[in-house]
Amino acid sequence: MRMHDSLRQYAAPLLVGCAIATAPTLAVGLDNEPTPGVTPTPTENETNPNTPDAAEADRTAAQELVDEAVTVVNAMQSDPEVAALMRRAEGIYIVPDFGRAALGIGGEGGAGVMLSHQDGTWTGPAFYDVGGVTAGLEAGISGGRVAFLLMSDQAVQNFKQKDSFSLSADAGFTILNYSANAGTSWGKGDVVTWSDTQGVFAGAGVGVSDVKWNAGRNAQYYGSNVMPNSVLAGNVRTERGGHLKDALAG
Repeated sequence: MRMHDSLRQYAAPLLVGCAIATAPTLAVGLDNEPTPGVTPTPTENETNPNTPDAAEADRTAAQELVDEAVTVVNAMQSDPEVAALMRRAEGIYIVPDFGRAALGIGGEGGAGVMLSHQDGTWTGPAFYDVGGVTAGLEAGISGGRVAFLLMSDQAVQNFKQKDSFSLSADAGFTILNYSANAGTSWGKGDVVTWSDTQGVFAGAGVGVSDVKWNAGRNAQYYGSNVMPNSVLAGNVRTERGGHLKDALAG
């Protein structure tokens, strides 16, 4: 046997054994792929995304709506006649940013809070959305602070018992506009509309349509599923919203 044939005979098994022994290490090093069935260890450059708690974000949004309602009430309290109306009202629905309507009838409404007034005490806020106005919104109005003073039990009962309703003449309510009816006997109205934005309500008889209970926002605010009649009867307790009740109490 020649010398090079002898070397080939012993070298071949040695090279194959080395290749088998080093192949897994080379595969990981070159391809950077994890071994099947093994959870990779995070490196110092890998970070877990800081995903915000969506429910907490919604609760924060509800609280911001209540805080904005306080600003609206403070503005209303600056007018002695409006302050007197609030003391007589059986409820109030406040929409801090009545919404972005383009023209007249059926524009977008906004998000608001409703509180019932019983025996001189205001309940916690209940959250409702409003679809739009039934009449009287001037062209070009982009929004404003709006409140609906509910002067009759009938108006309050709609909020307690109905999921989608209107506060309008067509729904059997007498609607008065505070700005247009200054000096009028307010006892004749079921609802008195108020706004500090000129042109939001151009005249008497203005109402709102498609008022809906926002179940999600109420649940987020109170921490559990609640019903309209329970909140507006004062049966649902929370430590939140006290500043809004204080503002309404004057």
